[in-house]
Amino acid sequence: MRAWIVLPLLVVSTAHADVESARDDIVDMRKGRMPNRVAALGWTEQGAYVYRETECNWQDVVGMPACHVTIYVADRRRTQAFPLFSAEWSSECADTASSATCYAITTEAASAFLAAERKVMADLGTLTPGTAIGRDAAGGKLSVIRYEDEPADRRRAALALVKGGRWKPLRILWSVESGKDEFLRGNPLIERVERSPDGETLAVVTQLSHAEDDFWWTTRGITLVPTPR
Repeated sequence: MRAWIVLPLLVVSTAHADVESARDDIVDMRKGRMPNRVAALGWTEQGAYVYRETECNWQDVVGMPACHVTIYVADRRRTQAFPLFSAEWSSECADTASSATCYAITTEAASAFLAAERKVMADLGTLTPGTAIGRDAAGGKLSVIRYEDEPADRRRAALALVKGGRWKPLRILWSVESGKDEFLRGNPLIERVERSPDGETLAVVTQLSHAEDDFWWTTRGITLVPTPR
């Protein structure tokens, strides 16, 4: 299990992933800026939603800086992850704002990062922008509901439509046995809702903050559901 201290800076944008995105990440990492940003890249011809995430954190226990860059491709059945880059540096770098040696990325690693992003984007083909919308939808407001599923003896969180004090579950986002020590810290967040170009699907990006014993960590998920009518 990984426990991370998550940086407060998060930039959400609509963009096209290309070599410039990777170059920006490399420059920021080499300067010890520890970038955290996400970008909605668009929709494939097959109706999948494409999302890019740069995540840099310090591992909680040892204070080791680490960065990971991933492109996610989500449809209504699953989310596929395509890792582009991953690096860890010495825990001594945590107190170093900028150091060519501390946050070093070799030329070979940088070239592999650029090539990986080019390949993933080429394989995905042309992406069409969707439409960012609010949480209001036909039949209610999109929310994440935490609840006890007593018949199943589980604690759950679900993406749901809420209206007039009642809610309709759309998709289970998190589920653990009631006896487990893991729990959700605070209310889950909906970061972005985007409607597909054909209007038939909503992509909902959520963030959940977990805790278990003395560890806590954050996960981001992408859920695709039919557009409520």
